[in-house]
Amino acid sequence: DSLGSFSSIGPSFYYRKRYTKPDISAPGVDIFSAYIDGTGYRKWSGTSMATPFVAGTAALVMEANPNLSVYQVEKILLESVVDLGVNGKDNYFGEGRIDAYQAVRRARASIN
Repeated sequence: DSLGSFSSIGPSFYYRKRYTKPDISAPGVDIFSAYIDGTGYRKWSGTSMATPFVAGTAALVMEANPNLSVYQVEKILLESVVDLGVNGKDNYFGEGRIDAYQAVRRARASIN
């Protein structure tokens, strides 16, 4: 739950408008992953290691409630985080670290 030394932080500017970025955080340092030549596993760090946590959690949310819109999935992901850093969204962790368990619980609770 600490920021990787290589992590980019906000704010971000687009057409002279200031945005708090990132939106959400995920584990990305020393992630045990398959090695490219099939010889085993290695520890890797970077956005490419964090992205699968977010994509996988989104897939679990959609499996838990297939009727959710893209907007609703995003809302659930952002509202079910573990807040890190200062209270609320910040330029280091966004809304916070993704929490797959809480996201799926929210998705299942929203089934009509």
